[in-house]
Amino acid sequence: MPSFIDRAKATVSVALFGTAPWLPSDTAALQAGDPGVVFGAGFASEVVDGMSVGDLYQTQPNLRSVVDFTSRNAAQLGRHVFRPDSKGGRERARDSFMETLLKSPNDYQTGFDLFKQLFAELALYDFHLWVIDYSRRNGGTTITGIPTEWITGTKADAFGRVTKYRIQPNGSNEWFYVNAEDAVVFRGYNPHGFKRGSSPVTSLRNTLAEQIAAGEFRRQMWKRGGRIGMYMTRPADAPEWSAEGKAKFIQQWKAQWAGGGAEAGGTPLLDEGMELKRVGFNAREEQWAEGAKLALVTVAQAFHVPPAMLGAEGFNSFASVKEFRKMLYTETLGPSVAQVEDTINTFLAPLIGVNDGSYLELNIGEKLQGDFEEQAAVTSAAVGGPWMTPDEARARNNLPAIEGGNRLLAPLNMGAAGNSGPSAGAPIGTEPSGAPESAAPDKHKPERHGVHTAHHADGRKASDVEWVGSKALQEDLDLFFAAQRKDILAKLGQKGPSWFDQKHWNQELSAILNPHLTGLSTGTARRVAGAKGLDPAAYSVARTEKFLKAVSDSRADLINATTRDHYQNALDNDTDPTTVFQDTESRSKTVSGTLTTFIVAWATVEVAKQLMPDKGPTKTWLASGLPDSRHADMDGETVGIDEKFSNGAMWPGDPVLGAEGVANCGCGVEISEGAS
Repeated sequence: MPSFIDRAKATVSVALFGTAPWLPSDTAALQAGDPGVVFGAGFASEVVDGMSVGDLYQTQPNLRSVVDFTSRNAAQLGRHVFRPDSKGGRERARDSFMETLLKSPNDYQTGFDLFKQLFAELALYDFHLWVIDYSRRNGGTTITGIPTEWITGTKADAFGRVTKYRIQPNGSNEWFYVNAEDAVVFRGYNPHGFKRGSSPVTSLRNTLAEQIAAGEFRRQMWKRGGRIGMYMTRPADAPEWSAEGKAKFIQQWKAQWAGGGAEAGGTPLLDEGMELKRVGFNAREEQWAEGAKLALVTVAQAFHVPPAMLGAEGFNSFASVKEFRKMLYTETLGPSVAQVEDTINTFLAPLIGVNDGSYLELNIGEKLQGDFEEQAAVTSAAVGGPWMTPDEARARNNLPAIEGGNRLLAPLNMGAAGNSGPSAGAPIGTEPSGAPESAAPDKHKPERHGVHTAHHADGRKASDVEWVGSKALQEDLDLFFAAQRKDILAKLGQKGPSWFDQKHWNQELSAILNPHLTGLSTGTARRVAGAKGLDPAAYSVARTEKFLKAVSDSRADLINATTRDHYQNALDNDTDPTTVFQDTESRSKTVSGTLTTFIVAWATVEVAKQLMPDKGPTKTWLASGLPDSRHADMDGETVGIDEKFSNGAMWPGDPVLGAEGVANCGCGVEISEGAS
């Protein structure tokens, strides 16, 4: 005698595909029945006016909206299988048979389809049945979800626990048995026993009945009600109309004011005392809208769905949308997800031979994550420092990888627990070189903290921090300027200002500058703090974020405005625009050098403000020592930390000096304790 799987294959094939390769030879014996099976105990009983749960789902829009909303959102959750690893953690088991099976459960459904059916059946019936078939057409195992309406009988033990299900697909004269031990049963709570769950649709009997009656009433009204939009009255004391006069008036009215009349839509002129009065259906007075809204809210509440998520008015505000979204995957779908996970891990896994401890987890955490900014802030706070490599960050902004960008930068304002981060002077993201200075410092000159483009008067080069940071900035600027130039030249043939979108370019350039300025300033600050015997970890990067963001925005706007003006000048003077900023590499070098001078000097002063506020710190201008230095006469000039130098600048590279005063400036600044 063929197994239940064989009979199921034939019958399900008929029901789903309309054809059957073969039918079991003992069909007659099957139809003779089993005296132990209770017939008439189908799970799809009538609920309202002879309508089953399935009928109500297909005809009642509120019920369908809620069920589709919950099942679709649950089905889109990632189906991930994990297995324990040797370290007490877990690893994603992408090669697990269970994950493969749930991704492609059978020959006519995807994993999404299978789980949408599962969650829809649980919502409608609080019950669902999976049949496991080990003889897949192309080899292997399949999962077939059995519609609950197909279950027409059961056989149970003394405690009411079902041992056998009688399955008869709709429209088929054939039926077969499924042993409970060979299936996966998803079943909710029922106070009357273990046979099946308790459909929430039953509790909506009255609400749905009212909606059905209301819908039928509206249909009857539209079908049989009068189509009177308005009517005309004459005064009671008006002279009596003759039949001929009345007919003439009606004919004239239709010819002039009816739908096809010559003056239709105009203002009719009525005889003295005559009035037009409007009549018609008033939904507000009938309170149909309120009734429909109440029905939607009631159905939503029965399924624990926030009405606002279904578009119900008066239940949401902009601020609450975020919370409703969280509720969807916690209070609404959370319990159902937990039920499905437990059932699959407890019953499906051993049934298909998964015994290595693997388990399914529906990735609900992914849906609870906020946008990238929120995730980044939370993750950064959790780890206490950077958690993406430069190349990973660049990839998110559609920028190419750079040399050394695959290494995670050291924490900017702290190290791992128990230390103060990398040693003072170590470039961010690199190991300390430990290389000695090329020459002993001049005892009569303060230690110089200039930028890499500068050679100090004592012959020493600036720190590696600026070499590394400024070079990376220059490379990114070169890529930006090259891409910008290509885009501009492609659009210059267009009329109007569309060839240059400054807002777009400002946002893109600011996004490039900000991380570089943060890295340069932080590396400089830690180096200077270490050289001064201060704690580098005490320097607060958070205090500098707003300032550096403002600098990035303003410098991006200034740079792009310069770009725009140069191209516009070429257009106005009818010169070749391809000659504008042709050497992008040279421009990148100039801009990066200018920005580095500014940010290194500013960061040095910021160290004094943050870590030496009670020591009356001063700052000293250090000229670059180059032959063409425009600030040579300021070398050694010292002022208070909050005072301006004689040229009006707070530090080298200060924008108040204008383009000529900051371009290619390689000066630096030194901080010292004030006189005691």
